[in-house]
Amino acid sequence: MTTNRLIGSVFIFVSLFPWLSFRLTNLDTQPWSIIFAVLFLFSCLFTSKLVIKTKDLALLSILPIFFVVLIFDDWVGFLTFRAFASYVGFSVVLFSFIQYIRKYGPPVKIVALSNLIYIAFALLQVNLGNGVVDSLLAARTSTARGVTSLTVEPTYFGVVLFFFSWLYLFYCNYRPNKLFSFLVLVNFITTLFVAKSSMASLFFLILLSGVLLPKIGFFKSLFLFFLCLPFLYFFIELYLPGSRIYLFYSYVIERGVADFFYYDASANARLAAVILPLHGFLYNYLMPGGFYSYPDIVQEIFSFYDGFFWYGYNNDKIMSFTGAFVYELGFLGLIYILTISFYLCNGKGFRVFEVLILNVLLFSAIPVGFTIAPLLMSFMFLDVSRRINESQGGRF
Repeated sequence: MTTNRLIGSVFIFVSLFPWLSFRLTNLDTQPWSIIFAVLFLFSCLFTSKLVIKTKDLALLSILPIFFVVLIFDDWVGFLTFRAFASYVGFSVVLFSFIQYIRKYGPPVKIVALSNLIYIAFALLQVNLGNGVVDSLLAARTSTARGVTSLTVEPTYFGVVLFFFSWLYLFYCNYRPNKLFSFLVLVNFITTLFVAKSSMASLFFLILLSGVLLPKIGFFKSLFLFFLCLPFLYFFIELYLPGSRIYLFYSYVIERGVADFFYYDASANARLAAVILPLHGFLYNYLMPGGFYSYPDIVQEIFSFYDGFFWYGYNNDKIMSFTGAFVYELGFLGLIYILTISFYLCNGKGFRVFEVLILNVLLFSAIPVGFTIAPLLMSFMFLDVSRRINESQGGRF
């Protein structure tokens, strides 16, 4: 193994563990992926292995966008540097993923190994207690709702498993072999019974719906949904009593979706992370809000919701991936997202569904620093599934 590939493989590996800190930092998501991405790019540069195509420049355009917004911001401080690390780090990590795949192919073995590590630590937590990961993570929420594994809360553990599953399915063009089918099934079961994450479970259902709908048609998909509904009812009642999935299901059936998002603190905060940045974006007439104005804008638009949002809404950090882009960077951030989405589609009809699903999910409480999302984007950007099917070992 060459030095370049070794550095690249370490970069891939640490990127799959965004919260792993070994108690060296107190940050939410860790800087290791950015550090090793830069090292990998320098290694490519010095070994004449850096390949830059015209469409790659769109990925790096976030840098001038950031500085344009910075010029009009009122203050430069910690939040500015955090935003720089988030936005520029996202584009550098995505660009580095693309460089790695072009040279060495999709890192599915590293993904599978990381997947098994997450599952192993989850099982250790179930059997030995939550203290087994205390020395590895900077902060963790209460695990009363579910197991966190090597993330900071059960929801993120479920989201990690979901993105791993999507990577497998995309890689094999949604025709998984026995190994990938097994991993996807294990991830889904772990999300339900170990992480107990209603949000990640919903992600699995959205992906399944989005894949089935264009392949078998709307009416067949609707028929399958209503056919499975009674089984879903008995499954939740029998095997998931007291879980957040059961709570979500009960509220929706008995009181409606609105009551669930109002009375459940976590759900209320996650919905606020989606709605308030978008409202702020419109309130600012699509102009960049910068990196310090969000709490003030939230206070100005808060009365519009008549007290519906009551938990965690006044955070200075926007937890929604897309929400952060469009609020802080304004119309420039929106143009950047649309441009990236255009290149991810690769001119394919079905790929539009996949990119649409991805963008819908990134509206949720997934931070910009979640480095597994750009790995999936790199698969789409390079059209990995088609190239794998056409020619094993073909160039990307």
